[in-house]
Amino acid sequence: MVTSRVQPGTAPPSDGLEGSPNLLGMDYESIVQKVEAHGGTPGQATNLMRGLHGARCRSIRDIANVNRGLLGRLESALSVEALRVHRVHRSRLSPGTRKLILETRDGQLVESVLFSSLGSPEKVTLCLSSQIGCRLACSFCATGHMGYSRNLGADEILAQVWAAFDYFEEGEILNGVVFMGMGDPLDNEEAVLRSIDIMHDFRGFGIACDKITVSTTGILPALGRLRRRYPRLSVAISLHAVSDELRSRLVPINRKYPLPDLMGVLRDNPPKTGKKYSIEYCLIEGVNDSVGEARALVNLLEGIQSLVQIIPLNSFPGLNMRPPAPGRIAAFATAIQESGGACHVRDSRGPDILAACGQLGGTMLESGPEPLFRDST
Repeated sequence: MVTSRVQPGTAPPSDGLEGSPNLLGMDYESIVQKVEAHGGTPGQATNLMRGLHGARCRSIRDIANVNRGLLGRLESALSVEALRVHRVHRSRLSPGTRKLILETRDGQLVESVLFSSLGSPEKVTLCLSSQIGCRLACSFCATGHMGYSRNLGADEILAQVWAAFDYFEEGEILNGVVFMGMGDPLDNEEAVLRSIDIMHDFRGFGIACDKITVSTTGILPALGRLRRRYPRLSVAISLHAVSDELRSRLVPINRKYPLPDLMGVLRDNPPKTGKKYSIEYCLIEGVNDSVGEARALVNLLEGIQSLVQIIPLNSFPGLNMRPPAPGRIAAFATAIQESGGACHVRDSRGPDILAACGQLGGTMLESGPEPLFRDST
């Protein structure tokens, strides 16, 4: 179990893993520099990057369409290191949901999730983690209860994509990538942006920006940079409360970046593609689930192109909160709609394997090696 704590708003420790640079986390410009330094050309760098990610080669010498002599020289300076699959759990409650528990080379565990679309089971979304643990300590999130160990490198983020492809069923296609796993991605800004660069690059995975979603609690300087760099990227805001007092208790980073500042950034940076901000609101019994709060939420979001994602709380070991009863969830949604807002009640995906929203890292909080089986309520 991860136990270290870092105060929100301070710089996190560096990942700092030693060893040869890992090709998985290198963008095209970095690969060109390495290839040219070893006597190659930009065209060979293009073939190297395409061959690496297209075939998911575990060895530099196995990359196709690149001069053998060049590959031999690169092999002495670079590495290809994927993550070891520690365990895979398949949900019985949510068919098509798979949780991958992956081991880093310093022996730590990170989780990512594959889940299929409800209406189109062949379309699969990959939920990625950006940190081992999380330093933001949100009170309703299993990852926040773990504490914080370190950032993942871009290579380790891309390695989750590599691992996921090995667990696709026949006929499945990657429909989207969401940074909604362990850690706030904007708390690991440099590595996350580099990994998005590689995913989006046609020489990498060629994933369209509007198929990539970054979810953040609202680390404002980084959020502004993200919007400017990738205006077509989908953004989700982990909100969960309509007052600074309550949000600071649920999401402590609010003390540094309070609601008025966050709302101002959203208003000043509207989505460029007709998409809306996804406003994530974890509904907790007796905490933030009243009809009055639903109406206040619509007022708070006035002038912001947004869709409220209502997420009934998903439990995990040691949590002393509960989701509201179904009738109260429905009343909350109705109050939003009647007040002029737009909302959607999100289905829990894989709560029996601790794969649903807010549950990643819960496996490491349990006393036993296997996740407990729970019903969806």
